[in-house]
Amino acid sequence: MAGLVLLLTALYLAAGKFDLSLAALKARFEAANPIGSFVGLIFLYTAVSLAPMAGRDVLKFVAALIFGAIGSTLLIWVGEIFSAVAGFYLGRSGARGLVIMLLGEKGRKFDEKLEKADFRHIVLLRILPITPYKFLNLAAGLTSVKAVPYLAGSAVGSFVRTAFFQTLFAYAGSKLIEHGITTVQLLIASVLILIISLAAWWILEKLGRRR
Repeated sequence: MAGLVLLLTALYLAAGKFDLSLAALKARFEAANPIGSFVGLIFLYTAVSLAPMAGRDVLKFVAALIFGAIGSTLLIWVGEIFSAVAGFYLGRSGARGLVIMLLGEKGRKFDEKLEKADFRHIVLLRILPITPYKFLNLAAGLTSVKAVPYLAGSAVGSFVRTAFFQTLFAYAGSKLIEHGITTVQLLIASVLILIISLAAWWILEKLGRRR
């Protein structure tokens, strides 16, 4: 816990040196090569969607801030498809040991639930906001689910979910810009959400062990 506090403090101090308003951040991206930013964010989002690290939601918000609801929906949707394909074929390639390591215990349990999934199940899993996409991307390739229904269901379901949330993020981004929110303030909010989430998971785990 002490290490986590020190790490968060260091990140806060480092971020303070580059504190920008969200309006200024948006202006900097708009001044850069838009195609390069668009493509770069797609590949960055794909990598974060597969790697054992957080950051998907942050990138979704950044994309909505820069490219708006429609542009960011396309960007994130393409990233979702790339990560779905990459994760699926990573599992099918025989790299089961690597995938299991990335998945962890919860991922192994999720793996078992995918064995009989068809197109409709995949669409539903992609639409539901409680589905852990990272686990789904990696676990699907380890199961007997067929490639075509999995990838087609992923494309349809993820588009619906992406369009909804990117529209929401774009609206929230415009409101935050109007109120002069800065990157450090956004970082503080993200850290607080992280701490609350970790505390919630810890409490739920303790309650589950008592049953």
